[in-house]
Amino acid sequence: MILREIAWKQMTPKGNIGMSIAEGHFRGMKELLSTMEPETDANDVKELKQRTHMLCARFLGGAWKTVPLDQLRISRIKGGMSNMLFLCRLSEAHRPIRNEPDKVLLRVYFNPETESHLVAESVIFTLLSERHLGPKLYGIFSGGRLEEYIPSRPLTCREIALPAMSSKIAKRLSKVHQLEVPIWKEPDYICDALQRWLCQLMNTPTGQNSFLLPSRYSQWAPAQLTCKDIARELDHLR
Repeated sequence: MILREIAWKQMTPKGNIGMSIAEGHFRGMKELLSTMEPETDANDVKELKQRTHMLCARFLGGAWKTVPLDQLRISRIKGGMSNMLFLCRLSEAHRPIRNEPDKVLLRVYFNPETESHLVAESVIFTLLSERHLGPKLYGIFSGGRLEEYIPSRPLTCREIALPAMSSKIAKRLSKVHQLEVPIWKEPDYICDALQRWLCQLMNTPTGQNSFLLPSRYSQWAPAQLTCKDIARELDHLR
């Protein structure tokens, strides 16, 4: 809650009335994105550009405050599991004035079931950013954030399995695990997620069926499983 209040104060210097307007504004942004077709060009949605422009102007300042809408470029980035990602950049004709970035990543959260973890995620992301262990954080708002855009792609399973790559990942993760962060220390995130996904599966026709397991697991696992079997196993793990 403290991080959220700080973010709103940065965006709305006039106080609580402005905070209320801004919060409603960005909730509306999520509703706007939910109506977009997957292949829609974000630059063709004027309201999206206007709201994105306001976000970037408030958090980044500099050239982002004066850039005309037609020189603000927005493109959808695929790959988010529970959010929508957009690359926001200045056109070649409108360059940064000071040290503000010329491109940023806009992340809008979309999974309401993960909202209880958003505060912890924001705290962790902020600390990683300050310690140069992750992308720079440019702003947090209700329902998302603005962060540094790093041109990249996810590693493939084959790449992760390479000893040299695994070693680099382990060294970086060890630095993350050594951080002292003011968040809930109980390791319940994975169990909560598994429980949530299992409940979703059980509420579908498929969830009433048995699942055959590959024969290569026959030495350690039964030939088939049901959702009830998985639920009992999850209770045991807790």
